[in-house]
Formats: sequence, C-alpha cells, structure tokens
Amino acid sequence: MEAFCLLLETHALQQAALSDQSSREPTDISEKERDLERMRKTMAQQLADFEMMKKALMRDLQGRCEKVVELEMSLDETREQYNNVLRASNNKGQQKKMAFLERNLEQLTNVQKQLVEQNGSLKKEVAIAERKLIARNERIQSLESLLGDAQEKLIHQNQKFEAQLQAVRDRLEQARTQKSNQPAMSAINFGRIAKPLRGGAAVNPESQQDDSKREKRSSWMPQFMNSSRQ
Repeated sequence: MEAFCLLLETHALQQAALSDQSSREPTDISEKERDLERMRKTMAQQLADFEMMKKALMRDLQGRCEKVVELEMSLDETREQYNNVLRASNNKGQQKKMAFLERNLEQLTNVQKQLVEQNGSLKKEVAIAERKLIARNERIQSLESLLGDAQEKLIHQNQKFEAQLQAVRDRLEQARTQKSNQPAMSAINFGRIAKPLRGGAAVNPESQQDDSKREKRSSWMPQFMNSSRQ
C-alpha cells in the first residue's frame, strides 16, 4: 500500500511539472536548466527508492515461495502418516490421532491456499512495478533530451549576444574615430566660410557638404537601435 501511494505521488509530481512547463514559457534559460536538473535528481532518488522496494518485494516473494514448498512437503508427510494410520488399525486412540491429523491437514491446506493467493498478488505487483519503472526511465530520457535542447538554445543565444555586442563595440569605436576627426575638419571648414553679401547670403558649397556629412554620422544611431531590437 505504501508503494502504491509513493507511485501516486510520483505521478502527481510528473503531471504538475508537465502542466507547469506547458502553461508558461520560461524567460530565463538558466532557470529552466536548474529546474530540469532538480527534477532529474528527484526522479533519480525516487528511482533508487523504487529499486529498494522492488528488491524487498522480491525477497519477500522468495521467502513465501520457500515457505509454500515447506508446507507442501509437510502436507505430503501428513498425508502419508494418515494413510499409514488408516492401514494400521481402527482403535479409538488411533481414531483420535487421525482426527487430529485431519484437522492439521485441513489447516495446512487453508494456509497453502492463502500463500498461493498472496504469491499471485505479489507477482502482479512486481509486474506493475516493472512497468512503472520502464515508464519512469522513458520520462527521465525525455527530460534529459529537453535539457540538451535547452543547453543548445542557451549556447545559440549567447553566440547571438556576443555578435551583437561586438557590433556595438565596432560602431562605438567608429563613432569615437569620427568624433576625434571632427575638430580638425571644423577648423578647416571655418576658414572657408564665405562672408555674407549685402542683399543676400552667400552659400558655400563646402559647408553644405560638411552639414550632409554630419547628418550621415548622426543617422547611424537610430539604425543601430533598430538592429539591436531585432
């Protein structure tokens, strides 16, 4: 009965883990990996307990089988004694002995029937326990497969993050280089600014080109933000 309760608790734990896994998508792969590791340790501990229970049942079954054999041998001896008494004589003392032997024979027969029934039920329990063990091994293999998939996904995400981080570093380095070159270009362009004329303003083509370059340099930041979000 205790073994059956243990199996029910194990099954309930597996169902709860499956329902919790299907109801929400984990946001942290490392947390999911730790949950799978804890579940695998729990399943391994329960598997060890189940193996101990199975060995105990097998020892009990073997002991009962040996007891049945001994009872059968005792029953054969009792029958043989009974037959010898019947062949001997029919006096009262012998009749009392025969009645006693008959009662013993009946008791031994009842005990034998009970032991046979108990052995049959124990064999059924062992068969059910073996099927449960096979199902549990399959579940452990499935969890190990899920753990491997989660690890591969984590590695892929780390590689993607490293690539994005390297792209950010390259763009920051490019921005620093452009910023360091900007004062020299500004000094050169400052000397080329045309003086305004009366009645209108003279437009310097070189200053327009510098403005377009600055706009191009400032336009890389929104593109970088969009690419990092993707």
